[in-house]
Amino acid sequence: LVGTAGLLGLAVLWGTMVPTITHLLNTWDPVFLAAIRYLGGGPALLPVLWLVERGRPRSAANPPLSRVLLLGVVGIGGYAGLYTMGVDHSNAVTAAILSAASPAVATVTDRVFFGRRLDKRMLPGLLLAICGCVIATVDFSRAGSPFDLRGGEILILCAFVCWSWYSTAAQRWLDGWSQLRISSVTMTI
Repeated sequence: LVGTAGLLGLAVLWGTMVPTITHLLNTWDPVFLAAIRYLGGGPALLPVLWLVERGRPRSAANPPLSRVLLLGVVGIGGYAGLYTMGVDHSNAVTAAILSAASPAVATVTDRVFFGRRLDKRMLPGLLLAICGCVIATVDFSRAGSPFDLRGGEILILCAFVCWSWYSTAAQRWLDGWSQLRISSVTMTI
């Protein structure tokens, strides 16, 4: 029951991300907003990490600092910056709908960067998600193009690439690190 409540809470928070970012962009600078999302969260996790993991033996060797920095800068920083700028330069509804395409982006990202093969059972779901995004963003009453594309959509898709790459690379490069350690260190970077 606790796990289900946690997932429900996460779904609600994730679902409010685009409307919240859109609202805040009315008065906040997009670069500041992208930075503050993680500059507040990462360092706040460090004391929690210290409390939870103090006295525990480390189960893995430290990876090269360059990899940890790359995860923080490209994975977290790229995602936060590109996503916020993408929302700033796109229709909020289109930005929210693009989230449905993130599994397709993750699948392609894993194939390109890590050579993972596509599970053929996922293909119908990926195609439906992409078709759903296209159908949901079409407005046939709109003069000219039926899509309200403003350029930020490509930034949002690039943000999903950064996040997908980060998610897989962090698990591979930081093998043996707890999820709390991975999150707190890379978010702080």
